[in-house]
Amino acid sequence: IYKLYQENDIAALQQMLPIEEPLVDMIIDHLPDPISAQKYRLRKIWKGAIDSPIGKALVACSKDESAPMVFGTTKLLVDPHVGLLVLGRVFSGILKEKMTVRLLNTNEVKKVQNLYVFMGEEKKRVVAVPAGNTVALSGLGKVSPGETLVDNKTTKMTPFEEIKYLANPVVTVAIEPEMLRDLPQLKHLLERFDLEDPNLSVRIDDQSGEILLMGLGELHLETVVKELSKEIRCTASKPLVVLVEKIEQSSGIVTYEMFGTTISLSVEPATIPYTSSATSPEKNDKIVKLPQYQNEIIIPAVLFQQLSKDAVENILLGAENALASGPIASKPVSEVRVILKEFTVEGSEKFEHTVPAMRNAVWEALRKGKITIQEPIYRIQITIPASYLGKVTAILNKRQGAVLDVRTDQDLLIITGNLPVAESFGIDQALRSETEGRAFWQMSFDRYESLKGG
Repeated sequence: IYKLYQENDIAALQQMLPIEEPLVDMIIDHLPDPISAQKYRLRKIWKGAIDSPIGKALVACSKDESAPMVFGTTKLLVDPHVGLLVLGRVFSGILKEKMTVRLLNTNEVKKVQNLYVFMGEEKKRVVAVPAGNTVALSGLGKVSPGETLVDNKTTKMTPFEEIKYLANPVVTVAIEPEMLRDLPQLKHLLERFDLEDPNLSVRIDDQSGEILLMGLGELHLETVVKELSKEIRCTASKPLVVLVEKIEQSSGIVTYEMFGTTISLSVEPATIPYTSSATSPEKNDKIVKLPQYQNEIIIPAVLFQQLSKDAVENILLGAENALASGPIASKPVSEVRVILKEFTVEGSEKFEHTVPAMRNAVWEALRKGKITIQEPIYRIQITIPASYLGKVTAILNKRQGAVLDVRTDQDLLIITGNLPVAESFGIDQALRSETEGRAFWQMSFDRYESLKGG
């Protein structure tokens, strides 16, 4: 087998190890079917009342025509022929083509165009999909992963728990095409990657004009750049850590006026529970979640009903601009909830000043919330033979890391610690070298800490 790998003889390896047959058999024999799994998995992803009519339909994975249609989104996919597809699973009822659905988190009503079931890399169009199946939907536009879709007759339901991704983007590289004429194609590819990968962020630096990729770590961005290089020749800079701006407290109400546009709002840490002012399911607060940095923008129900569509779009755009580039260092703002209190425009219903006014109002509120610059910290777990404990501890200490726990698993040690993301670059080579390739490790985002001297 080793020789065949060296010779890259894939055909011989496939004949010797026909992995597809035992893999499919294992899935059939050992993984639970949707009806069985939903009975015990539901409580982990849904906090609604199990004994309610919707709860009973979800537990039973009901395919009945009369059951409420409930669909959970998991990711977006850009198809070259169909456009943007929303992927997910039907948990109850039957999802049909041309069905009108309600998005519970954003309180939007949209119409499904077509349904597709994937058969390997190919997709097959279908007219209806019953509960228990995964399916791709077209016609909805951009829908956040973790959104809950229900049929338009279902007006009151607790949405599924928010999908928690691996982390915020914590490492960035600048990327550019080798040939300037390829710049439009590069931007098009990055838009697609940004939609498909919720852990990837793409932005253009306001000052330098550079195209910046932000992801989970060195390996994540290396993989993205490698995939891009298959379609276009491009180069990437060395990785840098992504700092963020965070507030320490609520701001209280801030009022800002610009050319007849008056805005009152407040900001608070998004970790504080939010109590809705909505009095009925038909008049929900407008809640926009920005999952990459766990930010929220909220327009209370009473105010939302009074605003035009153009006003809402400009208000949201101004807030998103403010959160994308903070007031003290132009860094992304993280874990902040913006709550609009009042909005008025004197004279005509023109909103040319709404975006800058909203941005400036949010910035002023962030300053009153005691905003600071913070750096990301990894949680690192390293598995090694016991004889390498001293060398691995030395590597972490040298990089301003800390060992939190060491436990034994048969002949191995499992080290758990913290490591600043800024000190993680190149740690893979150091661990391989000092342990003679016998270390296995994984890193995940843990938290932010105030930047020393920041």
